[in-house]
Amino acid sequence: MDLTTLDERLCGKLIWYQIPLQELELYQTLAQQYTGVWVDYERYMKAGLLNVQEGQTGVLLVKFEHNTGIEKLGFHRHPASDRQIVILEGTGQFHYGFPLTSLDVSEGIYLEFPRGTVHTFTTTEKDMIVLSIHRPFIALGDEECLEMYIK
Repeated sequence: MDLTTLDERLCGKLIWYQIPLQELELYQTLAQQYTGVWVDYERYMKAGLLNVQEGQTGVLLVKFEHNTGIEKLGFHRHPASDRQIVILEGTGQFHYGFPLTSLDVSEGIYLEFPRGTVHTFTTTEKDMIVLSIHRPFIALGDEECLEMYIK
């Protein structure tokens, strides 16, 4: 399937804003205290599984390597879960929708988008760590978790 066949009604409904510093610091402390294992996630990232249970709201830390471009990450969508994301560390861009829209992202930016939204991130010279909330959480190996489009 190419981008022109996507449901365009879902690809443009993005919520984006800067969260208050106090809230950001709370999330950053949560990330700094994580001592668990980082697992491979969505073929090109690492994830720290904070609170995940199949079918329930899941909370993960996701780490993107520095200087990662679209050619490595590709475009994908999550057909069965919505996403809420807070950038905790690093900078980059969030690319989404059809037609393609790109937003600069940095610490404290909150993004929310519905299931089915085609998207990807790119990073700059520092790793980017995000808090990612999945509604609902779909197991990382489940085919409903991720659908790649352009790689």
